[in-house]
Amino acid sequence: MILSSGDPMSSGTEWGANAIAPGHTETEGNVAAGTFEGGAGADLAGKTPLGRLGRVTDIAPLAVFLASDESAWITGEVIRAAGGLVVAT
Repeated sequence: MILSSGDPMSSGTEWGANAIAPGHTETEGNVAAGTFEGGAGADLAGKTPLGRLGRVTDIAPLAVFLASDESAWITGEVIRAAGGLVVAT
């Protein structure tokens, strides 16, 4: 979840709350855990419309934006950053 500055609903608060729902992303933790070993990474990348796994550099700018004053009009949102892959729950 990202707390962002702004006045989301004129409630007297200066903070809103948003979330990022990242897709399958290559992180140090996922690599260390072996998440994408044995062809799993290639399989997931093949199912993603953009044809690759996410990178930290794909997610970080969105987090910076949501934490900035530029996102003052955005609150209560879950923003999917998943390379176009939508997984039904």
